[in-house]
Amino acid sequence: MNESPFRKPHQPRRAWTAGDLAQGWWRFRAWFSRNSMPIAVWAVLGGSSGAGLAWWSDPMYTARTTFVFKEDHQSSLLAGLSGIGNMLGMSAPGSGAGSLDRIVELAGSHLLVGKALLHSVRVGKQEDLLINHLINIQELRQRKAWREDSMLRTVHFDHLITYENLSLSQRKAMNWVIAMVRGNGQVPSELVRVHFDKKSSVIHLQIKHRHELFAYEFNRALYTELVNFYTLQATQNLSTRVNTLQAKVDSIQNILNVTQTASAQSSDQGLGLLLQSDKVRQKRLNVRENMLIMMYGEAVKNLEQLNFLLSTTTPSFSVIDQTYLPIKPYRRSWIGLIVLGLCAGAAMGMLVAGIRDVFGSTKASP
Repeated sequence: MNESPFRKPHQPRRAWTAGDLAQGWWRFRAWFSRNSMPIAVWAVLGGSSGAGLAWWSDPMYTARTTFVFKEDHQSSLLAGLSGIGNMLGMSAPGSGAGSLDRIVELAGSHLLVGKALLHSVRVGKQEDLLINHLINIQELRQRKAWREDSMLRTVHFDHLITYENLSLSQRKAMNWVIAMVRGNGQVPSELVRVHFDKKSSVIHLQIKHRHELFAYEFNRALYTELVNFYTLQATQNLSTRVNTLQAKVDSIQNILNVTQTASAQSSDQGLGLLLQSDKVRQKRLNVRENMLIMMYGEAVKNLEQLNFLLSTTTPSFSVIDQTYLPIKPYRRSWIGLIVLGLCAGAAMGMLVAGIRDVFGSTKASP
């Protein structure tokens, strides 16, 4: 019976010496020589598996968008505009790293990925929504989970659909596809990867897929949704105040027009007999008119300042580099996969041989 190089279960542990190590090495060599044939068979099987994986794996296409982000809160400008910054309650600028972290989270969020999938593009000879293309490319309707689900089996997204008014079946399919795109809900995933360089603050957004045109179009759609959403959120608070002040300016202007009309009518009556009570009313109208003119002028000035702030506080996204068609495909290395398969197969063969010897020694023990 072959002697195993491994310690037998009934043998007590003891300290290893240099002689024990040398003896163990020779015993291992002898054991390896006796089991070299099955280990070689396992190694060949592993190498063949690696070669098969390299042969059958699809080439991957990576579409990248590299951009920089600049967010200027114009704090010094707000301080110089008659205290309007305090009136608006605008906060001081945040840290750049915090803004970059938000962008990374937003780019892989459920909302933006879903909106990007609803972009209408031409992939191949067919123009359709990206989500319909992805369902066809991944052959989701042929999967068991979709075939056995009555809602998923017949779901379709038309061009007029928006992310907010999806039906129950469309929402279920959207959640299924987004979970596939995002992996386990974490970024980076296999398909979507977003990260930034801490030194240069350059952000990298990349889409990796086996379909070249889908990777290219989805990369651009996701970048567009990211820019639109972040810009809207950055200016929403200021836009609301601009609209409120615009309504106040219109209200003051209407009251001023009514007051000026009443003052003119009172002056016309003064061409005849002018009573003291008429003079009092005319003075009140003049005071009211002057006050409204001052209020209107101040409101218009603040409105112009707010409009200027709105146009200057919009965050800036600048694309540094972007992928264009055609995209160079990435294929897995034949040599690397074969070597990995050989090593994995040899290790499996040694494990099987070792387990066989250990159990054989145990059964032979009295």
